[in-house]
Amino acid sequence: MRKIVFLCLILLGLTSCSSTKAWTFTSSDKQVEIKVVASRPVMFDPYEVSVQVKGYENEKTFITELNNMGLTDEEVTISWTDDQHCTLTFIESDNKEQKFLITVERAGILVNAE
Repeated sequence: MRKIVFLCLILLGLTSCSSTKAWTFTSSDKQVEIKVVASRPVMFDPYEVSVQVKGYENEKTFITELNNMGLTDEEVTISWTDDQHCTLTFIESDNKEQKFLITVERAGILVNAE
């Protein structure tokens, strides 16, 4: 009986572990800031990723889901083409990539999934 209670406590602890991770990326001219916050309420659930893009007095937020167990800095990257254009890349556990092409101009913010 003691083993069953102990096992139940371990399983409860594993399934109730929430996780939140965050990254901030800034363009070289400091006019564009991209904040990424990944959270999941339960250890084995996918991450819900919120991406907030700010630049030139504009702001846009979008949300995506990401299947990854650990989510490291190597799995959340950004590549700037110039100060107004970048590609935000997420790598999932199966090595599939989610890419978002982001354009930030004075007229507004455009986000396209690749």
